[in-house]
Amino acid sequence: MDEELVVRLYEHALDMGQRSHCHKLQVGAALVLPDGSVHGGANGSVRESCLGSDYCSRSEDPRLQYLTCPSACAEGTAIIGALHGRDYDYSSLKGGEIVTTIFPCDRCVDLIIGLELDAVYFGSFKNGVPRPIRLYHVKQMEARDLKVFKIKPEAPEGKRILTFPSQLSNHFHPGFTNHEYGAWYHLRVLLDQDFREQELEHIQDRPPVVESDRPEDWLIDLLTPSSP
Repeated sequence: MDEELVVRLYEHALDMGQRSHCHKLQVGAALVLPDGSVHGGANGSVRESCLGSDYCSRSEDPRLQYLTCPSACAEGTAIIGALHGRDYDYSSLKGGEIVTTIFPCDRCVDLIIGLELDAVYFGSFKNGVPRPIRLYHVKQMEARDLKVFKIKPEAPEGKRILTFPSQLSNHFHPGFTNHEYGAWYHLRVLLDQDFREQELEHIQDRPPVVESDRPEDWLIDLLTPSSP
């Protein structure tokens, strides 16, 4: 997409984010499909999961986060909106491009890769700087010829959209994560309440994962930036 269009869509995504019911993080997104149609979305779309500034249904347990919050992320909301208007024909999203205010989470990366979008444009990272897992996600998208761009709306014209490389060694293998399966699973969790409750009950029966003080240490050791 050309720079002017991306910036306009980014501003639209920011406006969408202001409508979010989530009191922890407000995110907006705009999905552009090959036919030129645009579908916007915000996170926190289910009011019942965000009842007041001191209530959130989302569990702090990493295993349960996506199962205890019924709301889709901004990217997921835009994707579901697009699918709804196309009788859930997943192939109709292939080649689309998505603009989001915050770099996509694990679930949305699965959706973006599994639905074969062509590009991601993002404004910032959740905590200002990329965590190692986010660079890994960029590497996975690079391996599938999916382009990732950083939006800098305040930069001079012609420099507001910059390619965002993972900067990881070409010898680093991004793995064979089945993002297609992940995409269908996440969509079913979001669209089928009975399935979501079934999965929640199933995972709660498992013993909790024992995490180290710094669970990303193993990843930091693997993600070695390329030499200049």
